[in-house]
Amino acid sequence: MDACAAAEAGLTGVPDIFEHPRGFLDRFATVPLPEVITAGLGRHWHTDSLSFKLRPGGPGIDAAVDCAIDLFRGSAASRSRGHDDHSAYTIFAGRQAERYLAGERSPLSALLLSTGYPVATALLTGDLRVPDFEPRPSAIRPDGRWRAGYASSTTRR
Repeated sequence: MDACAAAEAGLTGVPDIFEHPRGFLDRFATVPLPEVITAGLGRHWHTDSLSFKLRPGGPGIDAAVDCAIDLFRGSAASRSRGHDDHSAYTIFAGRQAERYLAGERSPLSALLLSTGYPVATALLTGDLRVPDFEPRPSAIRPDGRWRAGYASSTTRR
């Protein structure tokens, strides 16, 4: 909604983002058709998906957190699987956030994009909730989740 309000106020983006020599179409299209992707631009917005997040956290951590919760509960399926794969985006986002991880002084944005802290929290508590990210000493508890989360995010390269 912020983007809509900014556009209504006159904010615009880069006008040649699609057809620029280093733009979107150059990188992702075999046959660039800028008129197709700009048809209806500014008048229509369509989406083919609708999703719900059951737990807080950045994009792509849900499978890893679900696996950790299953492990906490003693699920046989999770024990036999033993690990969970992440998308390339999740790994990239986590690596970008690593430079900002600083124990209990970590900014919320870094904790949300990392996989280690949410997974460690789920392994230790059996869940991942909004209070686990609140910036107060009781949220980022000295119960091992930070050490476990930091270790898992920095050693998996």
